[in-house]
Amino acid sequence: MAKKLALVAVLVAALVPWIVIASVARSGLSARAKPGGWEIWTATRLRSLAMPAEEKMQKNPFSADESLLKEAREHFADHCASCHANDGSGHTALGQGLSPQAPDMRLPATQTKSNGELYSSFTTAFAFPECPHGELKEKTMTVGSLCCLSAICRN
Repeated sequence: MAKKLALVAVLVAALVPWIVIASVARSGLSARAKPGGWEIWTATRLRSLAMPAEEKMQKNPFSADESLLKEAREHFADHCASCHANDGSGHTALGQGLSPQAPDMRLPATQTKSNGELYSSFTTAFAFPECPHGELKEKTMTVGSLCCLSAICRN
């Protein structure tokens, strides 16, 4: 049984590079092309694995009072809507011209993220370089309104 398992592992290890080479030869390499399902799946898993579990599990320490929600909405309108659209769809000329394109934040890929995952994506190196997330690191928002930004992404 162990020999069969080892043989399967060797065959898989030998086939994977050929599958990658065939895929690249068929479609080429481009940052502008829409990524395939396997690439999206792999990138999502790797990004998730790179985030410490304690960050994923963080809860929002602030209640979403009206002043914090107002500040978060204003920040979203000023800094995020140009790519993500006011409704979070990502359907703007700028958002669709990015590579990767601005995601539709109304879809489960965003809506199912924990507050910790959203907060981390707003404030860490997980942010894409095209995104003005760096401003969040420089404290242009209060921590409370930054935490409420995750609520804005869900509404």
